[in-house]
Amino acid sequence: MNKIIKKGFVLLLSTCLINSPSFAVPKNSDEVSTYQKSNISKEELDVCYFKKATPGKKTLLNLILTAVSPMGRAMYTWGGGWSASDAKAGINSLTIGIRDRVKEFCFSHLIENRKNEENGVFIVPAVDENGNPILKNGQQGEMFKYIYDGFDCSGFIGWVIYNTMETENNKTGYVMASTKMAKNFSERGWGELKKITGDQIKDSNYECHPGDIMSIKGHVYMSLGKCKDGSILLVHSSPPGVCIMGTTDKNGSKESDAIKLADKCNQKYKVWYEWYNKYYEDGFSRDINRYLGDCDQMVWYVDKREKSVLTDPDGVQKMSPEEIVGFILAQT
Repeated sequence: MNKIIKKGFVLLLSTCLINSPSFAVPKNSDEVSTYQKSNISKEELDVCYFKKATPGKKTLLNLILTAVSPMGRAMYTWGGGWSASDAKAGINSLTIGIRDRVKEFCFSHLIENRKNEENGVFIVPAVDENGNPILKNGQQGEMFKYIYDGFDCSGFIGWVIYNTMETENNKTGYVMASTKMAKNFSERGWGELKKITGDQIKDSNYECHPGDIMSIKGHVYMSLGKCKDGSILLVHSSPPGVCIMGTTDKNGSKESDAIKLADKCNQKYKVWYEWYNKYYEDGFSRDINRYLGDCDQMVWYVDKREKSVLTDPDGVQKMSPEEIVGFILAQT
């Protein structure tokens, strides 16, 4: 791999991830126990409690259903969704559906009840699907250890967009630096680009709609809407994996409507939920100032204008987070 490309890509990902407000430190770092494997099956873990998404169906509802479908089945890994040979979309984010390798990596942690402290911590020689070294210009590249086993924030959003826009594997991808995603998608004519300021947060004078792409420093996520107390419900890939989270309200309270709603959603994935709460301290919550401050927000055009790529026949863009969750939950 060209040294400039290699160093630039590693720096790009490292800067994104180190600055990410999503990074959390595992609890009980010395504790690793084992579930009774007879009580947990992969079939039980491989269940989505939301309505099924349809690849290539270009509606706002399908975009949201796609985003929540990897919950409990995909870990956060540094560089996950990127290519190991260049700073572009990789196999994880160019695949329709969730790759078996991604699910296996997640399930192994849950079944064996082990923490994922190594996820992306080490940079090692990259290998392809068959374990062979990845070479470019005769040189073996360096890449993040678990790049093929999960998603980072931008790899996840890239995968969501790909599975909403495409129906076949290995076409042109949508992975890029997290801070550029909202602006880039807006420049394609997909939606209106907005900014959220500190004064707006203080006065709760802002709107976040279901499906909005939100780029902040070092991170990108998808909004699921603004609650009555001003808190935001969102879905993203953040340590330890793809999940729904809520922000505090404007006063910094963790008793916000969004955090309670996120907790309710995640409890449906019982093994994942118990594992998460065992090793991670922050729960399914985020600080609203960090997650809305200096934010680029892309609001999808859904009114069938010339450049619109998504429609909204279900009216989800105007739904509250409570309505969204009730609408997309499968009746199981």
